[in-house]
Amino acid sequence: MDKCAHRFAPIALAVLCASCASASQRGAELHETYACLSRAVDAGAAERAPRDLALAREKLSLAQHYIAGGEEKLAGWLLEQARVDADLAAARASAVDAGEPER
Repeated sequence: MDKCAHRFAPIALAVLCASCASASQRGAELHETYACLSRAVDAGAAERAPRDLALAREKLSLAQHYIAGGEEKLAGWLLEQARVDADLAAARASAVDAGEPER
């Protein structure tokens, strides 16, 4: 190998590792988002908090679109928002079960 290749090999390796780590992180975030949505559905959000559940699903769908397009930062933000919306849907569904008025 020539000297140039030796200089840039560590940089190329770092970029490769960073992209793999980012993909792994997104995979974990996607998994957690699906788990939040599943908990919301199990809590009865489809019937008792449909708007919040729909928002969570919409944001998950948008996040997947941005992941495919390489917009990692925006995708991460949308995944976080989808989890928050799913948690809110689950909480509202549980509150309705407990006899609190719907919002």
